[in-house]
Amino acid sequence: WGFLLEKARSARDAYLLSLWGIAAHLLLTFDLIFTPFKYVDYREAATAADLAEAQATELAKQLKEEREKVAALRMSNMAMLLMSNMAMMLMPLVVYIALARLTTKTSGYWALLSHSYDEYIQAKICDKFKSQILGEAKIEKKTWTNANIKKLREEETKRNPDGGIDEGRLPSVVTRRLFSGRTMASHGPSKLHGRAFYQSLGSPKLILAPMVDRSEIAWRLLTRSYLEEEAQSRSLLAYTPMFHGRLFGEHVSVRDEHFQPTRGSLVSKEKSDEPAWLDGNPDIDRPLFVQFCANKPDELLEAAQYVAPYCDAVDLNLGCPQGIARSGRYGSFLQDDWETIYALINKLHTELSVPVTAKMRILDTRERTLEYAKMILSAGASILAVHGRRREQKSHNTGVADWSIIKYLRDNLPPETVLFANGNILNFDDIDVCIAETGVDGVMSAEGNLSNPAIFAGPPTDLESREYWRGKDGKDGYRLDGVFRRYLDIIYRHILEQTPPERPPLYLPGDEVVTEYYETSALEGSVSQSRKNKRTASPSLRVMQGHLFSLLRHIVSTHPEIRDALSRTTVGNMAAFEKVLRMLEAAIKQALDEQAANLSKDASESTENKSPDQELREKYKRPWWVCQPFIRPLPPTACERAPKQLNKTPQNDPSVPPGRDQSRHDCGLINEAAREQVLACG
Repeated sequence: WGFLLEKARSARDAYLLSLWGIAAHLLLTFDLIFTPFKYVDYREAATAADLAEAQATELAKQLKEEREKVAALRMSNMAMLLMSNMAMMLMPLVVYIALARLTTKTSGYWALLSHSYDEYIQAKICDKFKSQILGEAKIEKKTWTNANIKKLREEETKRNPDGGIDEGRLPSVVTRRLFSGRTMASHGPSKLHGRAFYQSLGSPKLILAPMVDRSEIAWRLLTRSYLEEEAQSRSLLAYTPMFHGRLFGEHVSVRDEHFQPTRGSLVSKEKSDEPAWLDGNPDIDRPLFVQFCANKPDELLEAAQYVAPYCDAVDLNLGCPQGIARSGRYGSFLQDDWETIYALINKLHTELSVPVTAKMRILDTRERTLEYAKMILSAGASILAVHGRRREQKSHNTGVADWSIIKYLRDNLPPETVLFANGNILNFDDIDVCIAETGVDGVMSAEGNLSNPAIFAGPPTDLESREYWRGKDGKDGYRLDGVFRRYLDIIYRHILEQTPPERPPLYLPGDEVVTEYYETSALEGSVSQSRKNKRTASPSLRVMQGHLFSLLRHIVSTHPEIRDALSRTTVGNMAAFEKVLRMLEAAIKQALDEQAANLSKDASESTENKSPDQELREKYKRPWWVCQPFIRPLPPTACERAPKQLNKTPQNDPSVPPGRDQSRHDCGLINEAAREQVLACG
């Protein structure tokens, strides 16, 4: 039994072998009990007939010998039966020991038998791993002295009083420093899991969601830039855009176009000796999770191994609801195939050097959603992000995310489970509300971040900051022109590696006007263009126009000249984007002057017709020059507007860049050339 179970390829094989063995044993027992008696009856009847007919003494002698043989056979079978029953009594112990040994290869089965998987991992792996960290910390005693470590631990305890920080655990900033530049593979198969892994990241409560063609490196840097400098690397966890697992693993060109950890091509699964550059750079882009969509475990592992040296975890997309995901059989359209999902996650959990996480949507009932979440966690997911909408909630039927189901998961999953909530986060204040109502560990924002990349940051401590508008009615927020400037500066410094052009301070009423700055006619020759080279097609350059349409979505209908100028921008043409910026700044300057002179309408007054969503819109509305969320119409209102929207071309929809299909805008592919390949993927 031990040999058979050890050779089993999976926990399921081991379980089926156990059932088969027990059934075979019962059949054997039945045969051993009844066969001797049937044999005796048959021989006795035959021999009696022969004696009556032949009256042969020799036959009587043979009958006696046969009876002796049957008696011996009966005794032998009874002994075998006794031994077999003893083995049957020991069988549960044998199966238990064999499954315990199998746990190292099929740990998900262990999780199905017990909810104490995290405790098992922490007891068997984390203690050993922690000792390795402590040993390396002693080696780096020049940098991390005991006094410094104690001070850092005290600071982390103040930041996270409920995080369960103990004296035996190093501060997260130390563990990240020790791990930077290496993968977990250098320590063998052992790796942190679950809450232990989450705490090693600093227990971040703010999460930038994975967004196709939207959560690229420049946008991640922009979002991080609004947090306090010393908190940027510990309080915000960011995801990359979703990458297609098969295409990413097969084509070096796809990897180079979408993930650039170094300046060289990503051709090796081992960490490169080249200096860190953009994606996953420990100095500017951590913590970082890389998300993939896939439906075949081997293809997912192949892709994940390329990014493992440059990220903290790999995430599986189980939430994309778009039609392209249905065609490719990934995202939320895998949620009906639990066996495949289990295989995908468990493959990474058992064979990848970094932890695996998953992002899912809720199902039709909370009970079914709970079972779904348990299955994902049992496969080996360290963190579970839950979008509070169902697969059908998209486009005109998006509606509101259901936080009550996320709360139900929090209440019914083990306390050590790390949960993130996604949905209904429209401004900074919603983050604390979500945590209070759901009890999750962190809050994720996607669409809210696109319209306000400073959504994770409160008001700046500098009261003189010109980037932040402080209204008299409490309608505060970051100015559009300030966000636009900061975004372009990040593109200049990190992507193009150029010095940003000099600009005057953001305008406030009463400032001296620099007339020449608002003249755009001579701008084309004053701003250098991106240099054409092998890696000019940076993902950060390709999506600039789309990001700015999302940022300016609420004003393009009232400022068509800005919309038209933005629609004419091309990839890498920084002069064109500078022109749009100056047009925006000129419009904001005029609006601020009018408000100062009491010539404009009250900032809180709406120019739109009232609708059933008016109360929600009033809550989040700000002056038009301030970042504000896009409020999706609730389903009844959206359905009324749908026929009109269907008659619009993509160019007439101000939220979608010209020439770009709406479904591609919301959940596009990783590149334009791969569209047909993804449609055909199985």
